[in-house]
Amino acid sequence: MSNVDWGTAASVARRFTSTYPLQDTYHERKFAMQADGYVARASELVANETGLSLSGSPVVGVISREQWIATNIESFSLMLAPLEDKLSKSTGVTKSVAGKVMGAEL
Repeated sequence: MSNVDWGTAASVARRFTSTYPLQDTYHERKFAMQADGYVARASELVANETGLSLSGSPVVGVISREQWIATNIESFSLMLAPLEDKLSKSTGVTKSVAGKVMGAEL
């Protein structure tokens, strides 16, 4: 059983993000069509400024806030699974405090 209530994490995220006024408008569709160019240009500028280079090209996707929340929650749950597994084997105060700390961190 997870120490983190992922449903609550998603609910809090949705509560604080509200809606995006340009969602589902032609502005969003236009940006989606132009996003690859923007990201390629930004990658080039970063490489020129820092001297760092990427192998390959960055991939970009324009998604809704709801999709972003769902993707983030899924990513965090996967990344934290090993830690949660380890903490689930602890007992007493350690387990109680660990669950609260993880919830606060998210």
